[in-house]
Amino acid sequence: MTFSLIEKIVVFFTVIVNKLWGIGKNRQRKKDPIVKQVARNEVIKSHLTDISALLRERPDKLSIWLFHNGGIFYSGKSMQKMSIFAEVGSTYMVPTLQRMQNIPIMNYQSVLTDLIQNDCVGYADIDMVSDQHLLHLLEFESAKSFFAFRIQDQLGRFIGILTIQYTHTAGTI
Repeated sequence: MTFSLIEKIVVFFTVIVNKLWGIGKNRQRKKDPIVKQVARNEVIKSHLTDISALLRERPDKLSIWLFHNGGIFYSGKSMQKMSIFAEVGSTYMVPTLQRMQNIPIMNYQSVLTDLIQNDCVGYADIDMVSDQHLLHLLEFESAKSFFAFRIQDQLGRFIGILTIQYTHTAGTI
């Protein structure tokens, strides 16, 4: 399985995310943050749709998961969580953006470890998924194939995941 096209897409998408969020710039208070965020969201959804069109087999769902702090433990340590930030897909897609918010990263420990080590994870058949939380999610969404790619900021920090799912037919990248 070659990921050269996907690697190029992920690099392109990482650049877009960094530019849209102004990562690496001095953050200044914006006059109208909601209007700016809605505009950013439209650009991101447009790019997700473009990525979908570039793939050999059009996926049923593309999602962006982003990491964030989710509160503080009694020990004072920050809770690390992730949420689906954006998703686009076909008529076969089961929308999960609303319910997949503030998920502890511990729930997907093994797949995150694989992404840290390999930059990408692919399952042409979800029966090969060993992470039980991920497997249950994919089964709930009737996924047949699943691919995930690490999104990094300009400093190389792991900030999110681009996921690609095929639910109508098994797909390959």
